[in-house]
Amino acid sequence: GTLERQDMSQGIVTRQLVAAIRRGEFPTASLQFNAFERAAYRVFDGLDEVRQKIVQAGGDEVRLSGSGPTLYVLMPEAQEARARELYETLHDEGMRAFLCRTLSRPGEA
Repeated sequence: GTLERQDMSQGIVTRQLVAAIRRGEFPTASLQFNAFERAAYRVFDGLDEVRQKIVQAGGDEVRLSGSGPTLYVLMPEAQEARARELYETLHDEGMRAFLCRTLSRPGEA
């Protein structure tokens, strides 16, 4: 459950993520890098089963938030109905789920 050298990106992926967001692009899964991801699936029993349930409910590209064990699925605003459906499915299955919207920059809608 420890971090290893290959878990690190030296900030390269994070800088690419920031650049994509500044260009107004939706951050792809490959830019949602988390050094803790590999270790978290070893440390938190049942985390992969939760991830699989989210995938089965329609959540693509399930990612780890912070050091875990929280998981998330990021969807573009155009897929809000799909995000709501995923949330409702997970909620109906008794999972603790939240439907959130990212914050806009000042002056944006």
